[in-house]
Amino acid sequence: MRKLSVLSSLLSSVLLTAVSHNALAAETTETDLWDMCTDSASVFNIQPVLPRFATPKQLDISAKSIRSVKDGTSVFEDDVLIEKEQFRLKTGKLTYDQNKAIISLPQASHIESKNLIFDSQTGEINNDTDVSWFSHVSFVIQSSHIQGVAPEIKVFADDSTFLSQVSFSSCEPGKEAWTFSARNLELDHNDESGAAHHVVVKVKDVPIFYLPYISFPLGERRRSGILSPEFRFGSSRNGDEISLPYYWNIATNQDATFTPVYLQKRGTQLLTNYRYLTKSSSGELDLEYLANDRQAENNLAIDETRYLSKFIHKTNFTDNLSFNVNLAAASDSAYLSDFGQSLSITSTTHLQQAADFQYRRGQWQTRLLAQYFQTTDDNIALADTPYRRQPQLTVSGTEPINNAGLAFNIAAEWVDFRHRCDGIQLECPSKIHGQRTDLSPQLSWPASGSYWFFTPTIGQRFTAYQMTEADIPRQIEDRNLTVVQFDSGLFFERRFAQNYTQTLEPRLYYLHVPAADQSAIPLFDTSATTFSFSQLFRDNRFNGADRVADANQLSTALTSRIINDESGNERFSASIGQIHYFDDREVSLDEPADNSDIQTETSSDIAAELVLRNNNWSYRLSALQNTQSNEVDQGSFLYHYQTDNRHIFNLGYRYKRDLNLADSVDDQIDQSDLSFKLPVSDHWSALGRWNYSLNDERDLESIFGFEYNSCCWAFRIISRGHIVQDANNQSVFDRSILFSLVLKGFGSTGKANQELERAILGFHPEY
Repeated sequence: MRKLSVLSSLLSSVLLTAVSHNALAAETTETDLWDMCTDSASVFNIQPVLPRFATPKQLDISAKSIRSVKDGTSVFEDDVLIEKEQFRLKTGKLTYDQNKAIISLPQASHIESKNLIFDSQTGEINNDTDVSWFSHVSFVIQSSHIQGVAPEIKVFADDSTFLSQVSFSSCEPGKEAWTFSARNLELDHNDESGAAHHVVVKVKDVPIFYLPYISFPLGERRRSGILSPEFRFGSSRNGDEISLPYYWNIATNQDATFTPVYLQKRGTQLLTNYRYLTKSSSGELDLEYLANDRQAENNLAIDETRYLSKFIHKTNFTDNLSFNVNLAAASDSAYLSDFGQSLSITSTTHLQQAADFQYRRGQWQTRLLAQYFQTTDDNIALADTPYRRQPQLTVSGTEPINNAGLAFNIAAEWVDFRHRCDGIQLECPSKIHGQRTDLSPQLSWPASGSYWFFTPTIGQRFTAYQMTEADIPRQIEDRNLTVVQFDSGLFFERRFAQNYTQTLEPRLYYLHVPAADQSAIPLFDTSATTFSFSQLFRDNRFNGADRVADANQLSTALTSRIINDESGNERFSASIGQIHYFDDREVSLDEPADNSDIQTETSSDIAAELVLRNNNWSYRLSALQNTQSNEVDQGSFLYHYQTDNRHIFNLGYRYKRDLNLADSVDDQIDQSDLSFKLPVSDHWSALGRWNYSLNDERDLESIFGFEYNSCCWAFRIISRGHIVQDANNQSVFDRSILFSLVLKGFGSTGKANQELERAILGFHPEY
């Protein structure tokens, strides 16, 4: 009995919230919702060509036989055709009372209009009032893919239609998996909505339950109403979850969604989403609020009132000047791990609060930024949390110099760094804060031909600091370095098979930056870059301006491509390269520098990339080969296959060796990632994702489920789990059950769709 009750509640919620299909239509990928309907060409795909007249009251009647009887009444017989504005009727016989402007239809008729197509046994049309009625009707609403039958239908001009004792469905005629039987059905064609009263829902002609009222869209217009409920079962963190969103169509440029969520183990949470769009601005506000978290009662570090807020805003004052806001804040550091629904969310360590003005003109841009961070990982010490930029001013641009072929480039920055440690001497007594000015002007001379290019560049890197440590000014010597670069390459081409061209592109890049002792400079926002093929052509192996890497090096690289001459698509690309060092690298992130930090290798890892593409599949491979140990330091590959939305297969692998902790697997990456959607039969498909850590020998995230898809209804159920942190800060695997149920044309329910779209590359739900 409990299972039947749950099923009834679920189906009821789908029907009551059919408006969700319309409210969210603009956000879904355009796919064929009805591609499983094999016989729909005879019913749903009829495209009538309707007549157009100068006046709405104009009426044309034609027949093979026309005769007059008494009192201005005419009888039309054999191939009778009635045409008026956006209306056509075919029948075998009719009588027309010109005095009353009433047309009587004693025989079967076929009617086509811009809103309905239907057949009837008898009927009557009042040409004065534009009110018509027909008996024993079978009808089709093409705009909503709905068909049904009714003993009587009334049509009021083009504004509305009323049907009594109606039975309807979005299934094909004669193949109704489900139907609605309603006492009456009202179709408002101006408002593009339908409403049915006293509805009995039937599955295969078996009554399941009763609904007093349902509504559904007849077009793509947004409207306010209850959206599809969402269910999640079995979560170890939150227990069973039930949510019921309400969509508010505030105006053509504003809407909001309010979603109360019942969490079995925690209480009731309210999710709010507000969106707006004006001529010059757009934005979105998300608020999550839980007034009394029952799970937090025994955790003194977490307040029982919990929230998460996000706000994104952009204003274009002019074509050149814009203002941007990106704010996120949580009530406590455990919020994301407690309520996040994916590994990428639960592993988030910082939330950003930032606002900036940007001015762009031609090749120049200026940005004024204020940026703060909230740390959401308790394992990060206060002293190690990011600095605030309050504010940061950057200017960058390129300007040609007359007609000499020279180009002037500059990147300039001034930033004031502050830290949460300011005034908290016990937790971080020696934290430094202050201002940094960084200027990087460059002069380049780009030259090129049909098969070559050569760009020499000389620049200066000047950095100055005004520092304070424990409220005491601290002097740091200015840094001034000359940066010299030479970038060059050749392009060779040859015919490769029919309609294909193969290229061979050797490239040389020389970089010289003198060494300078930078150990006294604090690390405000600087870190080491992750080495890759693109790193071969960068002028600094550090991110941020607190370190400028010394260099006397030559990068050599070779790339080959195979290009389709007709489409221009790149079918094949392979690149390999390496940096050759002529001097040791002395600059490091450590403060102060240590001789053990000096890098003495004469060459870098060999970086390689390979990309293969075809119409239905692609393959990407990247690897870093350590020439000293002859081992792969880092590598990844991804194979993606997709012919349509039912045939998807992805296989990926990531590996990264920790060079500092070579004997430990704790900080290494060795992961496989498999995801797919594959048909099992004409209507059944299997879906899944398996993200596995070979180091830890455990699942990081797993999803497995099935999908059933037919002409007029579909169902997905998945079991998913991912790593989360429990109350004791231990990694545990949280698993839950999600599903989606769809009565096509009348809405859907469940969270399975959004989880699958995130987890399976190439997956886009049709419904």
